[in-house]
Amino acid sequence: MDIRIRYQGVEGSPWMKQYMERQIERLDRYLSTGTVIFIELIHGPVSSCSNLRIQSHKKSFSFEGCGGDVFEAFTKTLEEACRLMKLEHKRQLSRFHQRLFFTEAVDE
Repeated sequence: MDIRIRYQGVEGSPWMKQYMERQIERLDRYLSTGTVIFIELIHGPVSSCSNLRIQSHKKSFSFEGCGGDVFEAFTKTLEEACRLMKLEHKRQLSRFHQRLFFTEAVDE
């Protein structure tokens, strides 16, 4: 998993990068090894926004969240990503189990 972070209006620091990498590990179970994650943090005068883009060899996902500061925006974006990636994972498992069940029923 490759994580690329871009900052706009805020300076990045090593501890900020480590924090985001630790938080992104929550998505690790849903992602393959060749996945690239792009994080863009934008700090504006009124609010901050966070964009999270996940590109794997099969699919691409994009999430966005806004909040009072960069960390709040990133947290909202990550929560949305976790929720939707979990749903997608359940759908894939369901399709796999349906095909497996259908194959076993035909073989009998």
